[in-house]
Amino acid sequence: MKAFLTRYTYENMADVTGDDLVFLHIFFATPQQPEIAIPHILPYDKLLRFIQTQNYSVYEYLVSIRKTIGGYGPKQGEVFRIMADEGFLLEPYIQQYVESLSEEQITKHYKGMEQIQQNTPDESQLLSSIQEELTPERIQQNQNWYPYIEEIDQALHETTLRFYPNLAEQDKAFYTTYKELLSRTSLEFARQLDKLINNHP
Repeated sequence: MKAFLTRYTYENMADVTGDDLVFLHIFFATPQQPEIAIPHILPYDKLLRFIQTQNYSVYEYLVSIRKTIGGYGPKQGEVFRIMADEGFLLEPYIQQYVESLSEEQITKHYKGMEQIQQNTPDESQLLSSIQEELTPERIQQNQNWYPYIEEIDQALHETTLRFYPNLAEQDKAFYTTYKELLSRTSLEFARQLDKLINNHP
């Protein structure tokens, strides 16, 4: 049994959780069964790993998009905007992914879908539970996390160049190591501060 893609959408979690992560909502059908009523949800990262095994040059292109953006964090919403601006079509690779699903995976999804439809939890209770976890403060924290690290990184870099101006004249190997050190330092400071704030009475 083979599945084929019928349609797909995607959702950026930036406004929901504050994390700039994209999840694809994939709908498929088989010659024997109708389109699934509940989508197969696939993180963009997982699709990217699949593309790496199928078409390495396309994988390199997609990775290069993220590299041109700079900064910290996944920035997947920005990656999708650039893909759209450049006219890159992701659909053929989503189709390949769907076609690669095994019969066991397809059957598991249809059976799981039936169970969910038969045992749907009360929507108001589910929404209340999600809202308890994702308060506006929590969402704002997530949204601020990577911009905060980027500003630490920039401030530390500018201060370092002010005291060590000759760094700008170093070779590529030196600068690569310097950037790695800068990134580790900025991330570690942000993590330790977050831990201090959350653990302080």
